[in-house]
Amino acid sequence: MKKIKTIIVPVDFSYTSFEAVKYASFLAGAHQSRIYLINIIPGLNYFYAYPDAGVTSAHVISMHRKMNDELKQNSLKRLYYIENTKYLKFLQVKCAVIMGTNVYSDIINYAESKNADLIVMGTKGTTSFKKAILGSKTERVIRFTNIPVIAIRGKVRTPKIKKVVFASDFKAESYSVYPTLNNIIKQFNPVIHLLKINTKNQFRPFIQNKSDLDKFSKRFSGRFVPHVRSNYEIDEGIVNFARINKVDLIAIGLRRKKGAGRILGNQIAESIIRKTDKPVLAIDVPK
Repeated sequence: MKKIKTIIVPVDFSYTSFEAVKYASFLAGAHQSRIYLINIIPGLNYFYAYPDAGVTSAHVISMHRKMNDELKQNSLKRLYYIENTKYLKFLQVKCAVIMGTNVYSDIINYAESKNADLIVMGTKGTTSFKKAILGSKTERVIRFTNIPVIAIRGKVRTPKIKKVVFASDFKAESYSVYPTLNNIIKQFNPVIHLLKINTKNQFRPFIQNKSDLDKFSKRFSGRFVPHVRSNYEIDEGIVNFARINKVDLIAIGLRRKKGAGRILGNQIAESIIRKTDKPVLAIDVPK
């Protein structure tokens, strides 16, 4: 079993990013992982920030650098404060501030540079800006990285993983996704609800779905409970099941593609994240 050694937590100092810190600390405590708290400061175009034609470019650049330094030091102080909260006090934590160019790509690049095993992100940004820093950025990170991502939208309260729903079609690709999920949740020995949503457009007879679920259950070890549910839409079926059964984590596999296929291939995952307050774990289907 591969260890979860490194967890990346992007922080924009919003409520949901603090909830992501709380959830990451829960996982890090169980896995003895190192957490990297990172804050991305979006790049500022000084020609728009200082439009006065009478200001020399050298002076503008100097002012711009000074402002960035102040922003960076302020963000570092805030990250250090979070590092010393009760959730992280006894864990391995590193803090970093990145002067970014593109928030979601900066997060991915940093995570890859640290060989991260997991990214935990809030899905709403700070109210200090007209547009959220995180939120839509979380969906883009999920869209473009092959690192597993847990999206946190609602209040975590006391983090726990006692009941998990793994939603899939339980074809060949699910067999390559589950080991990654198992690496993350095995420490908690949860009940794992194996969920297949039967839709009108992708309908299969119950006996065929049951056969797929039985084969999957025999291939892996776990406290599996198989389910087949009917719904007009896959995302709504998953969200409703998670709510009714009070699960602690929703896990899904993603088929990431190139170009426009990336967007279309991730619509279900992004829709689930928007519609549920449960933590959602998105796992890349290995090629």
